[in-house]
Amino acid sequence: LRTEERKAQEHWREAMRAYRGVLMLQLARETAGRVAPALSERDARNEQIIRDVCAMIDRNPAHPWVVSELAETVSMSRGRFTALFKQVTGTAPQDYAIKARLHEACVLLTNTSLSVTQISERCGFRSAYYLSRLFSQRIGCPPSRYAERFRLAAE
Repeated sequence: LRTEERKAQEHWREAMRAYRGVLMLQLARETAGRVAPALSERDARNEQIIRDVCAMIDRNPAHPWVVSELAETVSMSRGRFTALFKQVTGTAPQDYAIKARLHEACVLLTNTSLSVTQISERCGFRSAYYLSRLFSQRIGCPPSRYAERFRLAAE
């Protein structure tokens, strides 16, 4: 009885494998030749505009970036700029600027012996406390501990 049951299970498994193969083949046939739609010229131009703004922020993270000013530099309304920025980068402009500042802080913490106060000033944070609070929230540890951990690793 058990032998027959095992044989029935094996046949069932084989049938399911064959059925899965048929489904995969059918899926491959239906999706063959389909390509993601190319960006329109306008979309490509808008994406490049946002990439250029990101590069500008990355080059000078300490600058006090204001969304309305960024929008003005690319001749867009604040709302349109924010929506487009979020569509292209997946994040809001102010959040992107904060991430750029935090990245710069990480670089300085790892590669210099500057104090947290000096780094907060160089990276455009309002205070060492604000840097420490954001750093702990987003990186997961205070800047001083990050510096201890990664300065030692770099040496």
